[in-house]
Amino acid sequence: MDPTSVSEGENVTLTCRTNCTLDPITAYSWYKNGQPIPNSNTYSPVYILFTVSSEDTGRYSCAVEGHEDLPSAEVTLTVRYGPKNTSVSVSPSGEIVEGSSVTLTCSSDANPPVDKYTWYKKNVTSPKASGQSYSITNIISEDRGEYYCEAQNGRGSMNSTALMIIVAGDPQQEVMPQQTHSVHPDPNSDTYTALNMKTRSPEYDTLANVRDSPTVTIPQIDAEASDYEN
Repeated sequence: MDPTSVSEGENVTLTCRTNCTLDPITAYSWYKNGQPIPNSNTYSPVYILFTVSSEDTGRYSCAVEGHEDLPSAEVTLTVRYGPKNTSVSVSPSGEIVEGSSVTLTCSSDANPPVDKYTWYKKNVTSPKASGQSYSITNIISEDRGEYYCEAQNGRGSMNSTALMIIVAGDPQQEVMPQQTHSVHPDPNSDTYTALNMKTRSPEYDTLANVRDSPTVTIPQIDAEASDYEN
């Protein structure tokens, strides 16, 4: 049977059908990828998957209780979702020196697969490149910075976390420590007299004191149980 595709967040109804009418049917058992689904037995032929996610992708089948050896044919359910777990890796790793080259690669989990990758550098408006890989050749100090990718498919988009590229030999800004001098003026000198606030004129004091200031679509999937002998 062709796969049935739904979008993440929708509800999916599975219906089990059988042509057997001899014995009363008390319950139905449900399976995913050939394994029983925990706590999935139902008294009606309907099993609902609420708010499906990527983890619900798989092959589903059902059987009538007491006849688990005669399960229905499997129905394949696929779930469409936007990019997840988007990340960036760099090769080669380790120290990057001027004149060398590196390749950044973007990876993301998505269904349908990502169809567009775009590369950005933080604080730069225009995209740097497109494609799953981005190569920076003949690196210079100006290439240092944080790079990230955006992954897109028909369901949405997601940015990766940023990866810092540090180029060895970048000029570093050196901060000169401020030096503090201890002054012990001679009280008898003219310089001390000039700096002594008590000796300033009222006009100077005045100047010195101036300071700067939901309708949700519910697809139905029919899984027909195989006839069993009555």
